[in-house]
Amino acid sequence: MANVSRLRTVFILRTVVFLLAVGATIKLLTGSSKLVSQNIESRGFWEEKKSGQFFGQSGALQGWIWDSELSQLVQVKKEEETKLEQAPVVEMSQKIALPPDPKAVIEKDYGPLGMKLVHLDLKGAPPRIAYLKKLIMYVARLGADGLLIEYEDMFPFTGDLEILRNANAYTIAEIEEIQILAAKQQLKIIPLVQTFGHLEFVLKHKQYWPLRESERYPNSINPHLSGSLNLVHKLLQQILLKHPAAECVHIGCDEVYQLSESAESKAWLARNGSTLGGMFLDHVRTVAQQLRDLRPGVRALIWDDMLRTIDEATLRDSGVAELVEPVVWAYSPNLNVKVNVMHIKKYSTCGIQAVWFASAFKVCKGAEGPSVIAPVVRHRVDNHLHWLEVSQEISTLSIRLRGIVLTGWQRYNHFAVLCELIPVGLPSLAICLQVLNHGGLKTEALNTATELLGFSKITDNPSIVWAGEGSFPGCEIHNEVLYINGSLRDSVTAILDSDYVRAWFSKYNRKHKFANPMFMEYFEPKARQVLRDWEEHMESLQSKMLELFFPDAVEEWFEVHVNPNLDRLRHLLQDYDEIIALKGQPKA
Repeated sequence: MANVSRLRTVFILRTVVFLLAVGATIKLLTGSSKLVSQNIESRGFWEEKKSGQFFGQSGALQGWIWDSELSQLVQVKKEEETKLEQAPVVEMSQKIALPPDPKAVIEKDYGPLGMKLVHLDLKGAPPRIAYLKKLIMYVARLGADGLLIEYEDMFPFTGDLEILRNANAYTIAEIEEIQILAAKQQLKIIPLVQTFGHLEFVLKHKQYWPLRESERYPNSINPHLSGSLNLVHKLLQQILLKHPAAECVHIGCDEVYQLSESAESKAWLARNGSTLGGMFLDHVRTVAQQLRDLRPGVRALIWDDMLRTIDEATLRDSGVAELVEPVVWAYSPNLNVKVNVMHIKKYSTCGIQAVWFASAFKVCKGAEGPSVIAPVVRHRVDNHLHWLEVSQEISTLSIRLRGIVLTGWQRYNHFAVLCELIPVGLPSLAICLQVLNHGGLKTEALNTATELLGFSKITDNPSIVWAGEGSFPGCEIHNEVLYINGSLRDSVTAILDSDYVRAWFSKYNRKHKFANPMFMEYFEPKARQVLRDWEEHMESLQSKMLELFFPDAVEEWFEVHVNPNLDRLRHLLQDYDEIIALKGQPKA
């Protein structure tokens, strides 16, 4: 009897173990497909009804009801999205582990300003890998602590994301080379992955149109679609897999235009009675949690502009404060210190533990303009001097300053023209870093920057203009571009505004092919010589640029910044050749 009882017990135990194993397997197989839908259904059940002022007055959509017509619209949208949901989301429990000592980058004492990160914006004129390596070593020499790398379409995405890759995208091997070199230079890398707004490089592709918040515009994703969350998860996962040492990830989330335009957003607001700020925070919270599920302990950085107009109660109750670190950005040389201190105090009150600053070392949003080719160095220095003031003002707050990002935007966005090329911005970067390192525009800062750049001296201290050729990476291009910036337009305008052109070869004369050859011959030799000199100059510059940048970027730069001026001379001389042959005939 004892043996029978013992056998029966063993049999029961084995049966229980078998059933548990089967249950676990079923949960594993179905968990992935359920994850996103559960995430969507659960969002909005936390408190969202606090009054916020975010892109309009609170309650602007009160009275807007969920009806059958809207239900039909959402159903159509879901059908359009089906193709994007075919690839399953990878299990969130699949962690991408950190290397040893994951907190070293944050816990190291970087001084009162924290880490100094140099922003590499690769969505415009990304450098060839050989030049990028030189830049990384040079940035370390200048005194930076790390790099914020915004790959956008230059990352070697794989699988169904491969369509996002630029034709010149870096290879996986090159991404690894960048990280190895940065580690040797003691530079930490923080990748930047857009996860809400500024997803033009994704949403421009027709297969991703169903994920747009606004059908008309490729700016932002619809945060309520499982396909959108699937996309964000894949972007984060592929970036993290190729950045095993990353302890922070910047998830973007700035300038989320058109939010609330989709049927799903209107339905969300109607169901939850919430403000747009609450809906924005809901998506941020989901993405930040996705990131932590992929890599426990990782810190999420977020641009702060969308947070500024959200009221304290909504921000505090959202749960976002424990998940993200805002990057407070302001790029103007006349930066308002009080306003930025006010934002930071609000974040502190809402329970946010740490913030970052973001300055700009070259032309940027809200500063000189979207299409200039050289920075006003003094303006960039003034921007950093004001950030030093902000750091002093918040030094007594409980909130921690993690560091400052020196942004170097290459475009305003994916569809905008190129701003300055990287070599043109390096002198500005050098002096701005020294201003931060020395706590102001001191003699030591000026002398150190001049020495690092290889210039002979500063010829105009208030405006910060250097003399000499320089010895930094890309200095030849820097010098050529400054010469073009100061001379090209003026030399062409001098011809077109001369008396002989304005009085005897005006647009009216050219239109009617009515001109006196004697007066035409006065301006023609000079015009031809100026055009010839510039074209020879540009041919040389083009060769130098092609050594550092890919052909499409070089072509764009010349089409945007050079040819509009030279074409004015070319057209003038084309008309000259046609009309001079008429030998002074009556009007055509």
